[in-house]
Parts: sequence; structure tokens; C-alpha cells
Amino acid sequence: MYAEKKWETSLAKTHFAKSFPGLIASATGKQIESEISLNAGSSLIRFTDGTFTLKPYEEHDIPKFLAALRASEHHLPEEMKPHFDTLRRLTEEDREMGRLSRMEKLLGAIVNNTPLIPELPEAVAKWLNKEAYQPPETMPEKIRVQLQRIHFALEENITEIPELLEEVPKVLDGSSTLIQCDVMKAAMKKI
Repeated sequence: MYAEKKWETSLAKTHFAKSFPGLIASATGKQIESEISLNAGSSLIRFTDGTFTLKPYEEHDIPKFLAALRASEHHLPEEMKPHFDTLRRLTEEDREMGRLSRMEKLLGAIVNNTPLIPELPEAVAKWLNKEAYQPPETMPEKIRVQLQRIHFALEENITEIPELLEEVPKVLDGSSTLIQCDVMKAAMKKI
């Protein structure tokens, strides 16, 4: 669900940036009004007709392209502000969908790995309660590593995705509406 929305918002942001009002790819036939250095070797070229371009014009390197476009904001007329506001809104939506997509992937990792690692729900429940969990010594190394990866991913993302503290228990008891939890309902009956 969020992964698809992340893809859609990223696409919308990129499309908007590439078709940014007043931005042109080619300076052919244009009279330069000014050239302003921006960041990391890029510059803004303003033309007398009110259009502008970025140099280099790297629309295929989206992070560089967006960085140069954002850096150009303070060097463009005030009437461009609403377009930059739209870019900021799309960027924030993209960031939020990325954050929620990571949460969805973590929850999915718990559900999808539970049939392979029956100890996973117990380990995650202990993590939630801030209790130490020691995998059984008989656990194969490959499974132990997967358990550690999930634990590390939860720890690494909890600050940015505090909703995990609400959603992980729902996954464990099979009541999450974000992902399919039938596997968890069966696993929790065994505990």
C-alpha cells in the first residue's frame, strides 16, 4: 500500500520538477540576463524573457537536478514562490510515503519471516518491552542473522517511525490493518 504510494509521489515530484514552470532545457535563441553560481558546480542561467535553465542540466540525475532547482529559488522572481511551495509539498509527501513504506516493509518482514523463524514473534515482543532476547544456541546461524537484521532494522527506524510501537503489537496479535496478518494469528496461537 505505502510502497505504491511512495512510487506515485516520487514520480509526481520528479514530473513536476522536470516540467517546472519557466524552466527550459535548452538556451538556444535565448538572451542571457544573468548567470548565478549555485551549489556543487551548478549554476542558474536567467534569460531576459523570464525563463531559466540549470547548468549543467542533469534531469537524469534527479537528486542533483532537484538540489540545483531548489538552490535556484532565492535567485528567481517572487512569482515563482507558489511553484517552489508545490515542490516542497511534493517533496514532503514523498518523504512521508518513504517513511511509511519503510514501516510497511519492516512489518512485512516480521510476518514473512515468522514461518521460517518461529522464535521471531517472541523476540520482537521482547524488543517492544525492552527485554533482552537471546536466540537459542541451537538456532542455525542463517536464521540468527535474519533475526538480528530485523531487530537492527526496528532499532534503526524507531526514532523516525515511532508508529512502529503501535503497529508492531498489532502485527504480533494479528490485528494490523496495514498488512495481512493471518500468519501471525496462527503463530501467536502456538505461543
